[in-house]
Amino acid sequence: AIRETDRLSQIVDALLALARSAEGVAPLVDVDLVAVVQDRIATWSPLADERAVRLAARGPKVAHALAMRGAVEQILDNLLSNALDVAPDGSSIDVIVTVHPDQITLAVIDRGPGMTDAELARAFNRFWTTGGTGLGLAIVRRLAEASRATATARRALAGGLEVTLTFRRAR
Repeated sequence: AIRETDRLSQIVDALLALARSAEGVAPLVDVDLVAVVQDRIATWSPLADERAVRLAARGPKVAHALAMRGAVEQILDNLLSNALDVAPDGSSIDVIVTVHPDQITLAVIDRGPGMTDAELARAFNRFWTTGGTGLGLAIVRRLAEASRATATARRALAGGLEVTLTFRRAR
């Protein structure tokens, strides 16, 4: 609980810094996406276990990207929460980190019902929803933009939804 409180405090501090900055851009820090993925999967696993949903991570041992402090944690929390809401019991949610020469991608893939083309076109709009508050993916996109990253959503090849974030690689 203390660790989670500290993490949430860092997110609030980062969002305040973003809001207060003259350019509307918070400073970027070096973030090991693999370490964050492992931490967030450990946090969400008890809830996933209740529904026999397997959370699986794939990728390298480390992957350093540039992001706003606390953004990747919040992004993953939103994506994992959304994925668990739609994942059928006994299915899996994959979190995949891939390193490219100048960028790193982070993908969350569920086996839920997915979205139609019309739904995908609106998926990142604030207050548009297929069942929740309509803020989760909007927050994901805003945190990605604040990290000078991109967020996209598409139908996953095996069914469900794939949300991919593309970050600049830290040097």
